[in-house]
Amino acid sequence: MRISILSIFLFSLTLNVVAQKKENNTLLHCDSLSWGAYGGPRVSLINPLGKTAFMVGGHGALVLNSQFAIGGFGQGMIGFSDFNGARYGDDNPLELSMGYGGIFLEYMPFRHKLLHPSFSLPIGLGGASVKDVNSDSKISKTTLVAFTPRVGFDFNLGQTAVISLFAGYQFIKTNDVFMIAEQDLSGWELGINVKLGKF
Repeated sequence: MRISILSIFLFSLTLNVVAQKKENNTLLHCDSLSWGAYGGPRVSLINPLGKTAFMVGGHGALVLNSQFAIGGFGQGMIGFSDFNGARYGDDNPLELSMGYGGIFLEYMPFRHKLLHPSFSLPIGLGGASVKDVNSDSKISKTTLVAFTPRVGFDFNLGQTAVISLFAGYQFIKTNDVFMIAEQDLSGWELGINVKLGKF
């Protein structure tokens, strides 16, 4: 199912690139180049271990021809996600924390329309840990790699402000000794971000 989701995402992105080429509005055919930049906060809803959790962070990017962006981001889980450790061989209540940051590519076709789609490919490096609530000590930790293909719908509030609603699937890769399975950390992501700058 994850492969199908990723295939649909890449197929949609390809169709939009082809459509833009037909209008001769690509990087290779533009008579001139324009540059911009944006930054802002982001909040997302995730479901590690089948539990609802929030991640908060920020992002910033350089924008080329009002369509293509490359930038960086960082985000971390608010507080901890509580869960029962019985299925992982620990009878005590446990808490999960997680965060990561990295780079992303973004494509924003029809950027000058009031409502327009956006497609982004973030990849980040970070860490996760599990704490025993009773002893207040970490019992497992890992570095992680997160890859989250996203589709968004952007609403232009003005020439310098955009609100974006997005959805994606968060693929998490951890080391082999971490007590929580990768599939229990991976899952759907829903969120909202703000882009403030010059597009």
